Amino acid sequence: QTVAHELGRFQIMWDKADLQLKVTHKKRWCLTDCTSTAWATVPGLPFLIAANGPIRVHQLMAGHFRVDITRKLQTTVQTVDAVEFVPPKGKPGKPGFEPGSVVLRGVLVKEDARPDRLLSAFGDVRAAWSERTAQRQMFKVEAVLKASYTLTFSPASEARLAFAFAWEDSVPGVQRSPGGRRRAVGLNHVVLRYATEPGERVYGMGEQYSSLEHNGKRLAIITQEQGIGRGKQPVTFTFNRLGGAGGSWHTTYSAIPHYLTSKARSVFLTNFSYAEFDFTDDDSISILSTTPANTLTGQIIGARSVPEVVEAYTEYSGRMQPLPEWTYTGGVILGMTGGSSKVRKVMGLMKDAGVPVAGLWLQDWGGTRNTSIGIERVWWNWELDQANYPDWAQLREEVRVDGTRMLTYVNPFLMDARGSKGRLYREAKEHGYMVKTTAGGVYRLGSEPGVSYGLLDLTNPSAARWIEDIITAMAVDTGAAGWMADFGEYLPFDCELFSGELPIAVHNRYPEDWAALNRRAMLRAGLGSIAEGGDGEGVFWSRSASSQTPRHTPLMWLGG
Repeated sequence: QTVAHELGRFQIMWDKADLQLKVTHKKRWCLTDCTSTAWATVPGLPFLIAANGPIRVHQLMAGHFRVDITRKLQTTVQTVDAVEFVPPKGKPGKPGFEPGSVVLRGVLVKEDARPDRLLSAFGDVRAAWSERTAQRQMFKVEAVLKASYTLTFSPASEARLAFAFAWEDSVPGVQRSPGGRRRAVGLNHVVLRYATEPGERVYGMGEQYSSLEHNGKRLAIITQEQGIGRGKQPVTFTFNRLGGAGGSWHTTYSAIPHYLTSKARSVFLTNFSYAEFDFTDDDSISILSTTPANTLTGQIIGARSVPEVVEAYTEYSGRMQPLPEWTYTGGVILGMTGGSSKVRKVMGLMKDAGVPVAGLWLQDWGGTRNTSIGIERVWWNWELDQANYPDWAQLREEVRVDGTRMLTYVNPFLMDARGSKGRLYREAKEHGYMVKTTAGGVYRLGSEPGVSYGLLDLTNPSAARWIEDIITAMAVDTGAAGWMADFGEYLPFDCELFSGELPIAVHNRYPEDWAALNRRAMLRAGLGSIAEGGDGEGVFWSRSASSQTPRHTPLMWLGG
């Protein structure tokens, strides 16, 4: 009644009697109670669902988004027709090695809606009788919407099992009558549903400011501005009226598709498309994904304790490197703006008060401007402003006498302006380095009157290298020990990318690409660790994050 296959320390078992798929994990160096259930489906219910319906992304004020998905139809029946074991090829650690895998094959079916069946049965007795004929039964079998699928499991490590759910994303729709037309139906989002236990508490999902335990909640995976108000009234209502900046309880710079439970169970996705994790049911968890590549990928963690889950997950996500000693032993890191004179004045006050300053974060190193509504904004042009800091090098050496390092600021935007302040914008526009509109022009963003800027297209290797060179030069020329790598969550969903990828597949990846770029710039500037050939002094911090951002950034900014 069961089919079971071993993959490393995991076992994948299909129970034909209970109609349940189960993944167990066997612990190493264990004598008793060595096997635990890492993941299991709800017995008798479909665990894979494909659906069709419009996906609308409402782009509010720049950096704020709302996604609405209207499900017009969805599959209601799932078959498991085969469970295949694919043996490994080659030897572990050798070139060309492929780990073994287990592949489930089947069909996802959409039945007629219940009202249609009732009308057919009671509306016309003759028609109802004809429904029982063999010819009619055969037609009904062939006329339903059917989509083939595969669910593939393969070991990613001793404690992580990778899965890939692939399906036919365009299939003939339901045929209502013999000879009738069947329009093509695009299956543009899917649901993975599986079991949880009563009392099993859910944590994780990135930087969640308003929720620690997520049971009874549904969380969207979309990196964006965290919002002003975040559901608290009347603040949220007010800012939503002023362009949609109110946000919600779950809006965050760092939405990560990973959770762990109090039972030491954990699942995470490895693709970047918009997703929703639904923890509202007592006996099941559902993950909705809008991946446009008709493949949903992720991993299941096998562990016996929460620390083991964290260890296994951070093997994938990366672990933040230790911070330079000066960042936590040398005093405060002071953020300020105002130019050389003000910096000297404030530093004098700090010294007189006996407050040690480890770092001076000067966000306005490139200058400031007043917008048309009187708000002061930092210039996003990534060149030292000689008017604000005419003696930058001298100032740097003065504060270094007391052990204070200089820190700067950068983000992936370029401001449009006349004169020298707009030089980099014009250069990036000439070379096509910024995200474009569907008409081919620069996709201009702006979060307030009088401010307009473009976003660098990091899917363009030339653009990524160009801004990396600029950041490296910033670090070298200013002698800064680090900087804030701000933003990363603004990629619009209706833009054109150099790579040809759909923005919905890239939006949540952008923060990770941005962090990796800054990491490379830090190493090139000689600010990496001693082991990496650097001076061990460098640090940068990120505002937004994707799953593997910790592999690149050593520090996160929580926002304000």
